[in-house]
Amino acid sequence: MTDREKVQAIERQIELDDIRAVMATVEGRRFMWRFLEAGNIFRKCFTGNSSTFYNEGKRELTLGFYADVMEACPELFWKAQKENSIKGQTT
Repeated sequence: MTDREKVQAIERQIELDDIRAVMATVEGRRFMWRFLEAGNIFRKCFTGNSSTFYNEGKRELTLGFYADVMEACPELFWKAQKENSIKGQTT
């Protein structure tokens, strides 16, 4: 492993640790859930017009964060999903 690869591995570990820290709190999970929903990862983006491109751009960015969450702490994603489905049932 080269020095550059070692630095990249350390930087990646820090990124994943940051995600774990955010997802470890109920407030962080609520924030991440709102962010993922705003990025349209849970619904289709096609509109039939040029808005599709905008929606796909948001979705592409958000999918990267979703992948990070699923790599760092998938169990906390499922916890966030459960917390937010319960919230949705009471409103």
